Amino acid sequence: MEIRKRFSLSLQDYTAFNFFALRKRLIWMPLLLFILFPTLMLATSLLSGDPAWLGMFLLSLFIAILFAGLIVLANFLSIRSASKKQYRSSKAMQAESELIIDDTGLRESSDFGSNIVLWENVLRAEESPAGQPVIERVGES
Repeated sequence: MEIRKRFSLSLQDYTAFNFFALRKRLIWMPLLLFILFPTLMLATSLLSGDPAWLGMFLLSLFIAILFAGLIVLANFLSIRSASKKQYRSSKAMQAESELIIDDTGLRESSDFGSNIVLWENVLRAEESPAGQPVIERVGES
């Protein structure tokens, strides 16, 4: 059995992929700041015997929320900007490609080259709710 599909990536597709691929960065960096900064300030205040430890903790919590929001915004803008720059500078990325799924594996080809992934190197393959293929290769997490 063989399945063939022709496709081309839009700038929106590529940007959405980058947000998906970098989602951990968008979540963990601000979360770590939100947790670590107030915790360190609280520990410092308590260990030094500062009677205004609660005020220091609340102030550091406010600062952590502010900076976590700024980190999210900066990451969002940088991912969007880098995606746009990379997509527009690559003719290969904008070219129409053909995906062939057969008994040997997955083969993607365009005027700029081809890529083959054998089934033995595929950990999981499924269709997303949006109808897009989701392929997880062996060794990827």
